[in-house]
Amino acid sequence: MMVKKIYIVGDRFNKFADNENVVSVSKVESDLFKGSLNINGVVYELGQGVSAERVRHILVEVKKYPGLDKYFQFSEIEKSYKNLVHKFNVANSMITKPEKLSANRYRTDVYIDDQCDDIKDHITGQHIPGMALSEACRQMFLAVTELYYLRSQLFSHYFVINTSAIEYYKFVFPLDISINYMIDEFERKSHGSLKFSVTMEVIQAGKVCALVKYGFSTYESKFLHEKESEAAIKALRQDEEVLHA
Repeated sequence: MMVKKIYIVGDRFNKFADNENVVSVSKVESDLFKGSLNINGVVYELGQGVSAERVRHILVEVKKYPGLDKYFQFSEIEKSYKNLVHKFNVANSMITKPEKLSANRYRTDVYIDDQCDDIKDHITGQHIPGMALSEACRQMFLAVTELYYLRSQLFSHYFVINTSAIEYYKFVFPLDISINYMIDEFERKSHGSLKFSVTMEVIQAGKVCALVKYGFSTYESKFLHEKESEAAIKALRQDEEVLHA
C-alpha cells in the first residue's frame, strides 16, 4: 500500500493547511486528544510554523499509544543555542546547530516558529515571507561564526554587516527548508577582527529558492564601542554645525 505524507504546519499557515496532505498543528493536537487521528495509509512529517514546545508535546502524547510513533517521521527540534543566534526568545531562533561539511562549507535545517517576530505579522499568503528567509540566513552566519571561529576567543565581540544582497527565485512554502553556507573569503584583521564574505543557498525540494550574500566583520566589543562613541559624537557635532549655519 502506498503511504501518503501529511505535513503538520503552524496555525498561522492556515491557507496552506487547506491544501491536501497538510494539517494544522491544532488539528493534530485535537485529534490526538480525542483519539481520532487518521493513521490509515499515512505518515506525519513536520512542516514549518510549529514551536519546539508543541512538537515535544505531540511526541509525548504519541508515546501514550503503543505503535503510534511509527506514523510520526520526526523528532524533537534542537534549535541553535540562544548565544549562537543572538536571540533571547527561543521562538525567534530559526535554525538548528550548523553542521560543518568541510573547511568552508556548512549546512543547517530551518525550523520557523509561527510565533516569531518575522512571521506573526507578515503572513499574507501560503508562502514563507522573504524577510523570514533573510533572517534565517542572518542567523546562520552568526551561528557558524560563533561556533567555529569565535568560541576560543576570551573577549566579547560584535558583528557588523558590511554588505548584503538577496535574490529570490521561487516561493518557499512551510515544508522542509535547509541552508547551504559557503565562505568565499576570510581574513584575520587587527584588534582581533575577522572579516568574511559568504554565500548561502536556501533549499527546498532540492532546488535553490533564494541566494543570499553577506559581507560582515567581527570586532572586539570594547574596540567597536569606542569607535561607535567617536562616530556618535562626530555626527552630533555635524548636526550642530548645520543648525548654526
